[in-house]
Amino acid sequence: MTLQLTFLTMVGTVIAIAEIPSVTFSNGIKFPQLGLGTWQNTDHPEAIKTALDLGYRLIDTAFLYNNEKMIGNALKEYFENGNLKRKDIFIGSKLPWYAHKPEDEFITRQLENMQTNYFDLYLIHSSMCAKVIFIWESPHLD
Repeated sequence: MTLQLTFLTMVGTVIAIAEIPSVTFSNGIKFPQLGLGTWQNTDHPEAIKTALDLGYRLIDTAFLYNNEKMIGNALKEYFENGNLKRKDIFIGSKLPWYAHKPEDEFITRQLENMQTNYFDLYLIHSSMCAKVIFIWESPHLD
């Protein structure tokens, strides 16, 4: 209930926007200028559905948010109800900064969790110049 009230408070600002503006890339794909960030939303699928009902078409998530399975379930249900199709939503996710090798295992798991076969945008989360040394690979341990 608190989440709904919070959303209703925000609706006053968001609902005034008839259509969220977007930028069209050279390949014709539209990138919404306003999207729903999902950090710290691990158990409120109604937030995803409410945002889509309000006109949001960009969902931003990441492996590190630990919510891609919940978001995938919410989107699947939303699509199955005939509200929108996958092609109507721009989904961006992120590869964890420590997962550059083997990155394909992470993206495969993320796609499965999100119940989609593609991301519209895929970034490296908090990229940094560092070599990840897992403790069992450390040359300093006997």
